[in-house]
Amino acid sequence: KEVTDRLRPLRFLQQMQEEWDLDPETVDAIIAEGASMVPVLIGVLRGWAQDMLGEGGDDLAENALGLLGEIGSAAEIPHLLEFGGVENKDIVGAAFWALGRIIERQTEESTQAIASMAAGLGPAERLVLANQILHHPDLDP
Repeated sequence: KEVTDRLRPLRFLQQMQEEWDLDPETVDAIIAEGASMVPVLIGVLRGWAQDMLGEGGDDLAENALGLLGEIGSAAEIPHLLEFGGVENKDIVGAAFWALGRIIERQTEESTQAIASMAAGLGPAERLVLANQILHHPDLDP
């Protein structure tokens, strides 16, 4: 049982790599895994950023961003902000959506996380956050 539980996130990753268009049952199962999937999803994003995913990498990264928006926490905000300045508009859009979804789900925690990192952010990250503030009136600027 313990081995199965440890391998489940990696099995989901393999499934994500094989199925670029995830079916709703797979999405629901990954979301049900919750926080145990976050490191795997962050790893996918790191792989994409380093151009290590090969063919289908964009689709895999977009799926990872969408899933991260549903199960991630305010702790993942810095990871998502890194995608604000990339040239791939689909990835930027998915990262923006994921960030907004985390803010929507965890407004108070997100406000605290953003306040703690705001001073050290570059112009691209600040622009992403300013845009999110406009979309989320509950987020205290």
